[in-house]
Amino acid sequence: MVSRHPQWICQLLPVVLLLTALAQPAATRAAAPVAGQERVSQQVGDVAPTFRIRGTRLGLVGGRTANGHIIVERDRFVALPCTCVLSSLGGNEYQVRITYGGRSVVAPVYDVGPWNTRDDYWNPPERRFFSDLRQGWPQDHAAYYDGHNGGYAAKGRVRFPTAIDVADGLWWDDLGIVGDQADLEVTYLWMGRDPLEVPPEPTAVPPPEPTAVPPPEATAVPPEPTALTETASLRITRGRPSSAHTFAR
Repeated sequence: MVSRHPQWICQLLPVVLLLTALAQPAATRAAAPVAGQERVSQQVGDVAPTFRIRGTRLGLVGGRTANGHIIVERDRFVALPCTCVLSSLGGNEYQVRITYGGRSVVAPVYDVGPWNTRDDYWNPPERRFFSDLRQGWPQDHAAYYDGHNGGYAAKGRVRFPTAIDVADGLWWDDLGIVGDQADLEVTYLWMGRDPLEVPPEPTAVPPPEPTAVPPPEATAVPPEPTALTETASLRITRGRPSSAHTFAR
């Protein structure tokens, strides 16, 4: 899917990544990255890592990918050189973000290649298959530039470096690339948060409604005794002489 972010957001990624690199101590900071050789971003927290690598246009319309997808004209998926990150047919378990020339697009991994099948170069040396190579440095790049493995990869002598194949729809329409090879910035989204993803605005939580407190029950107040007048007292005691009064007949 094509990113709908404004162009300035796509252009912001290299700036953010550069500031992150400059924040490192001088002793550990690498030299300015060369296309296809150095990591563009350092993984910070849960942000997915990004590397600058060489990539190629895939083509092969009508062919079948490693997960069974039939390639159509102007298709939208990528191939990476490790079976360990292959999405299911029609699935999005493994996706990458490709950034080129101010444009950026997210695509699933549907095929394995171009040159290798076990090169998980996005992992650190202690985890990747080629443990003698640094993180972000694909084996086919090392074979082409450094003579690694005598210049060979799993699928033969490396004639040109490429660590990602990009389907035609992404290459031509979404990224606007001219030619069949290019330097790309690739973010491996299964490893963390998309650095260009705009975080959702926090949802306002309404305050809890006050709990109605029932009014206190009214306490019955006994009526105060009414003072009897002498007349009332006579009425009450007529026919029965009171001990307090004597009456003449």
